Amino acid sequence: MPRLALISVLLFGVVHLPKGGPADVYAADPSATPEAIERMKEIWGLDQPLHVQYLRWVTRLVQGDWGRSYVERRPAIEVVADRLGPTLRLTGAALLVGLMAGVGLGVLAGVSRSPGVQHAVRVIAVLGMSVPTFWSGAIVLLVFSSYLRWIPAGGVGTIGGEATLLDALWHLAAPALVLGSVYVAQWMRYVQAGLESVADDDFVRTARAKGLSRARALLRHGLPNVLLPLVTVLGLELPRLLSGAMVTEVVFSWPGIGRLLHGSLVTRDYPVVLGTLIVAGVAVLIVNLATDLLYGVLDPRVRYA
Repeated sequence: MPRLALISVLLFGVVHLPKGGPADVYAADPSATPEAIERMKEIWGLDQPLHVQYLRWVTRLVQGDWGRSYVERRPAIEVVADRLGPTLRLTGAALLVGLMAGVGLGVLAGVSRSPGVQHAVRVIAVLGMSVPTFWSGAIVLLVFSSYLRWIPAGGVGTIGGEATLLDALWHLAAPALVLGSVYVAQWMRYVQAGLESVADDDFVRTARAKGLSRARALLRHGLPNVLLPLVTVLGLELPRLLSGAMVTEVVFSWPGIGRLLHGSLVTRDYPVVLGTLIVAGVAVLIVNLATDLLYGVLDPRVRYA
């Protein structure tokens, strides 16, 4: 609870830090009169001091009232809930892609001594860590959607078409691969470095002395020792995954909370912005807690009082 309270204070302050506000967005309309703008601020409570606004917002928040969206004119909790499903599908698929490809390539690089394999892994690592998602997403759309017509231009399904699992996977594949590719290189390097660090340890040499090949000894006895550091990395990477999802959702017109946050920041829709950020903050806390608890499962030496 103390962490969540601190997160709420920081988020509320950061959101209200820039000059201007929701009323200033409507003030750009030539038909908006000063009286109407002041009335709008009064209705939304934006005429109150910042600490009064925060206390009112956090009091309603703990009661399940996130306020009403200034743009969609409905409860902000409903607006965020509608976008949560697509984001969970995208981040879950990207996480699966990153883990499968990252661990697989890391194991290949860790057990292989082929110069060609090592060179290919280094190239993948450099590209994966250097290319941002907005650039790779734009290139994927340009080549595979505009030119080759292999993938859809965006969205979660074909407009006017039948909602099938195959159609959903077809729309999910490209953004999930783009978002997951960012983490392939990093997780691959962690797995490779972990396997190489235990390659000369006593338990691996003992396994090889019993007749196992180097590759089998590393896979059977070395790989489990790499899991614990990888779990730590996964827990720390969730905030980056969520921020990367926002960019990917905007590029691929994916209707998730990342794209919602982007649009709400433009229109200064404070209830939706704060609701989205609180959901992300709670998700980070839950994943960190799950990471700590998973330590005890993967490493019996870890015990909690």
